[in-house]
Amino acid sequence: MQKLLLPTVLVASLSLAAWSLAAQGPGSRKAPPAPQALILAPEVGEWTATVKAGGKEYPGTLVVEAGPGGNGIVSHLKASFGSVPFEGRGLEAWDPARGKYTGLWIYSLSPQPLLAEGTWDEATKTRTMRMEVPAAEGKPGKTEWHVTKVVGDDERAFQILGEGPGGERTEMLSIRYVRKK
Repeated sequence: MQKLLLPTVLVASLSLAAWSLAAQGPGSRKAPPAPQALILAPEVGEWTATVKAGGKEYPGTLVVEAGPGGNGIVSHLKASFGSVPFEGRGLEAWDPARGKYTGLWIYSLSPQPLLAEGTWDEATKTRTMRMEVPAAEGKPGKTEWHVTKVVGDDERAFQILGEGPGGERTEMLSIRYVRKK
């Protein structure tokens, strides 16, 4: 009888452990975020935005939440350009397979999502994301650089740079973000 008890208890224990892991689901065994993903964590919070475009200033708000498992950020920007409301949502994360930050941006002024890929410069505390903006109505597509500089714990300077006629990068829009207290 004792010879049967040990295998029965062992099989029952292993079955219980397997059932427990299956009940918890695959997300229960998460890996910690990569160190590069932690660069994005300080962006989490609510921010006031001052958008500068076309020689004018417009107010806005930005809400940034931590992505699942701390592996990125989810952002929501709202502003108005005069009588034109603007809303955009983004996802940004570290992609270890590419060795770069990657992002997706969707916004109210275009039906096409924008994909981004970029880097972090620790020396200047600057994240630079490159986006290929699809062509619209027979016009050629263009490249934009979305640059976020950490000015301080509670301030960010953001720029959208486009390619000028001579190939140089020129500012198209800037936003100053200040964390709400």
